[in-house]
Amino acid sequence: MTPLRQKMIDLMTFRQFSPKTHQAYLHSVSLHSRAYHRSPEHMTTQEIKDWLIQTANERQWSDSTVHQMFNLEKSVATDCNSLMH
Repeated sequence: MTPLRQKMIDLMTFRQFSPKTHQAYLHSVSLHSRAYHRSPEHMTTQEIKDWLIQTANERQWSDSTVHQMFNLEKSVATDCNSLMH
């Protein structure tokens, strides 16, 4: 397990996210990382938005799912980056 993934899990646990949220979020970040061929800590907000729009259209996600995934990804990435330094 990478240090960033462990920090993300620790942060979600600290924030008391449910196990299903852990699973969904980690899956989303994994898909996003594979799409951009790099770690989430090196992605821009615009890349997060672009990927979510494309994925939402392909998978027919609801607007609320897209907003939730964007806010989670942005907030956890920000918190994890600050924890890593």
